[in-house]
Amino acid sequence: MSSLTCIPNRLASLFALNSIQTSDRKLLYPILSCAAIVLISGCVTTQPLPQVVKIPVPVPCINPDQLPKPPNAATDATLAAMTDFDLVINLAADRLEYRRYSTEAAAVLQACTK
Repeated sequence: MSSLTCIPNRLASLFALNSIQTSDRKLLYPILSCAAIVLISGCVTTQPLPQVVKIPVPVPCINPDQLPKPPNAATDATLAAMTDFDLVINLAADRLEYRRYSTEAAAVLQACTK
């Protein structure tokens, strides 16, 4: 029992509590022990587990090889050098090529939306 009573006296001398009266010291020890328990219990808390968060990632629905190739249109300089007959024929051919290209592109886009 004497060794147990010696520990509070050592603590009191460490904190320079010798000047406090014994009745005040009896109130101080439970307060200090509660404070120590509160400080130690703060280290024991566990952190919450990480949650699974699903983030949508854009994925291409078609390969770049499946895209239709745009037609090669005549340049303005080439069109200016043509006669009227050749110009009309070339513009009609370009119109058909662009119609084919837009039909293929629409089919690829429609398959992509499903």
